Amino acid sequence: MSTPTAPGPRSPLTPVSDRGRWRRLGCAIAFEWTKLAGVRSTLWLLATGTLLTVAGALLIGASARASGVNGYDTATPAPWIAAQNISFTQVAILLVAVFAVTSEYASGSIRTTLLSVPSRGSVLLAKAAVLAGGSAVTGAALVLLGTVSAAAVAAEYGTYTGAQLGHAVLGTAISLALTSILALGIGTTLRNTAGTILTLVVILFALSSVLPIFGQAWLTDLVAYLPGSAAGALVTNASEPYGPAAALAVLAGWAVAGLSAGYLALRSRDT
Repeated sequence: MSTPTAPGPRSPLTPVSDRGRWRRLGCAIAFEWTKLAGVRSTLWLLATGTLLTVAGALLIGASARASGVNGYDTATPAPWIAAQNISFTQVAILLVAVFAVTSEYASGSIRTTLLSVPSRGSVLLAKAAVLAGGSAVTGAALVLLGTVSAAAVAAEYGTYTGAQLGHAVLGTAISLALTSILALGIGTTLRNTAGTILTLVVILFALSSVLPIFGQAWLTDLVAYLPGSAAGALVTNASEPYGPAAALAVLAGWAVAGLSAGYLALRSRDT
């Protein structure tokens, strides 16, 4: 009777099964989640974003009510007030995405990450999955919290429908998830916190104000295809300048472009 022999070590040339790839990616995601959740700055940034959301929603809601009482037509659905406020408080959420990669380069811990997860594509995908999921959940929760806060002070001037709340929650979750991936891609490309933040500020805020100044029609039209404009259309379910489906495509295009640039930079450099 022959004795079964244990399989030898797998050759580096032996293909990895699909199940093995998914298992490794799952481990990489768990690794990235542990790192992100264990950093104190993450909690501080999320707490700051929450406070800014509540404070801004209360302020805008109270302003809408005061103006309405004085005869001005300032009625705005409370979910839109919350989403409008998050367009500024999203900075706290995006900083989490920026620090998730640039802080590793600043401290040199990126070497440990690449030793733990040798596949650079898996590293970037794991970071993207954690940041996108965390940003989506946080964004949805902040819209709900901001809606309750705004509706409480705006009274009848903040009346909203379930459809409006659903669009605001889902649109904010998706837009923050995709914008976080864009921030990750830029951070991986530049490897510098200040440079990444400046680039994000230009793309998300500055260009929409600067481009129309030149008086060129094509530059003005380009503003509609910036991430901020697409996010606004996605949150409010607007039909102009395009609908939610086109807005999703625009945001996804920015996210894919940023992540692709980050992957090329990560793959072409030693660390």
